Amino acid sequence: MKIKFVVVGKTVEKYLIQGCEEYLKRIKKYVNFEYVVLKDLSSLLQDKSYKILLDENGKEFTSKGFSIFLEKKMVNLSKDITFVVGGP
Repeated sequence: MKIKFVVVGKTVEKYLIQGCEEYLKRIKKYVNFEYVVLKDLSSLLQDKSYKILLDENGKEFTSKGFSIFLEKKMVNLSKDITFVVGGP
């Protein structure tokens, strides 16, 4: 199983890029993980993974609550998980 983090639109802020690079380095030690930057969502439509859309009005988790949520998804799904953030 792979976890993908898809961002729609590229960031130009250096501190955000550096932060993302650091977390990517850390997370890849624990799980098959891919970070993808897309221009728009159209190419994501063909992806057959389980998609979780992140937005400011979504459900909030504590770190422990999120790890429980993610563990359940990883155990119960037979496909990759894609987190999507950004875009209109």
